[in-house]
Amino acid sequence: MKLQTFRAPTMSEAMTAVIAALGRDAVVVEAREPRSGCCEILAGVDLEPSPVQRGSASAMPSTSLGIGHGAPSAFQGPGSTAGSDRTTLLARLAAAGIDASVAEALVDAPRGATERDRARHVAESLQRAFSPAPAVWERLGRAVAAFVGPTGVGKTTTLAKVAAEASLLRGRRVGIVAADTQRPGAVEQVRMYADLLGLPWQTAHDGREVTSACERLQAAGRDLVLIDTGGSNPFSEETQVSLDRLLGGVRAERHLCMTASTSGGDMTAMAERYGDHGATSVIVTKLDEARSFGGIASLVLKTPLRIAHVTSGQNVPDDIERPSPAALVRAVLGLQS
Repeated sequence: MKLQTFRAPTMSEAMTAVIAALGRDAVVVEAREPRSGCCEILAGVDLEPSPVQRGSASAMPSTSLGIGHGAPSAFQGPGSTAGSDRTTLLARLAAAGIDASVAEALVDAPRGATERDRARHVAESLQRAFSPAPAVWERLGRAVAAFVGPTGVGKTTTLAKVAAEASLLRGRRVGIVAADTQRPGAVEQVRMYADLLGLPWQTAHDGREVTSACERLQAAGRDLVLIDTGGSNPFSEETQVSLDRLLGGVRAERHLCMTASTSGGDMTAMAERYGDHGATSVIVTKLDEARSFGGIASLVLKTPLRIAHVTSGQNVPDDIERPSPAALVRAVLGLQS
């Protein structure tokens, strides 16, 4: 990797220079402020594909679905009957990690259809279900977005990636509220990202402080406020009650973060629980750590929530993408591009 040093008065301006010169594949190696009014970022472009790029080339290609090209026989188009019987299709979906009840509903939905049409119906149904939710920054006027979900799913890193893209590439004036004050190092992690991006941030320990922090940031001209929340048992009612107390004073959209390796049953149950308490979309994290993606299919087929973003890796501002329905279908079904 060939490294370059970028200097600017603020971290946000230095980051803008990095992206302008190296593109969004740039990898930040070091960021520092050697003296007042001078920020430096050491960055370069890795010649090896990043985790998201590797996923795009294999598990999550961004090409069109193209079922008939290079696909396993069970998912060839109407011109072929090989392997398109119900048993083979169900076995294929089971191997992808899709819940049995979901797989049966998919395969048996086209009543009266010929066997050779079942595969196409499955792929087309999945692609419709993967229609994405709006991006976190796609809101008119002022907006508040809270990142919620279990412990260890990458909420803080995801918030930083969204903050970077929203502020550096989408023209949003972003502010951050660090409301995860229980996990050791969580507030410091938010401070590090906020300083790197040149964004204002506030700490909040309870619902009253969250409301005050959001009001201060909005009064300072921030039109998108992002709230980092703590993780806890996603199946506990107390978790939802605590979130309601924390966020009840602001009109915040709740974006549920879940790892791609979560089972379909757990994904669905969590989405239903958080959805009952105001979750508006899902952000699927850690795609690079998942061996199958059937849980994502179960999620979008069994709940009304849709996927707003997918992440893979720890790089900020990189390693976050808008979901491609065709790519997700290929990932779930294990098809090659």
